[in-house]
Amino acid sequence: MLHHAFTVLVNNTTDIDFMLDTGASVVSLTYKDAKKIGVDVDNLTFNIPSNTANGISWGAKIMLDSMQIGPIMVHNIPARVSQENALDISLLGMSFLRELKQFNIQENKLTMTN
Repeated sequence: MLHHAFTVLVNNTTDIDFMLDTGASVVSLTYKDAKKIGVDVDNLTFNIPSNTANGISWGAKIMLDSMQIGPIMVHNIPARVSQENALDISLLGMSFLRELKQFNIQENKLTMTN
């Protein structure tokens, strides 16, 4: 299985490691990564269910001001914070990808254009 991992600058302040997940409808942050970017995780409501390979997990809805991968910058990205220990790595989902003009995976290479 092919995996694409990225270091993404989130909210113009913090580098977070993400794994590309085109099956994820939104960007999903680990609990730890959400804390790292300054989200007040103690006051989140984890009431959004997600079906995962490990069963149902719960997330909380947030908005990210910006996400940047190299020269590609996207603003106002809907995202979720997963409950503590529910994710091993944050997921770069479709709420980021659909804001691009184009993304393509071909011959083990990912190309993004905005």
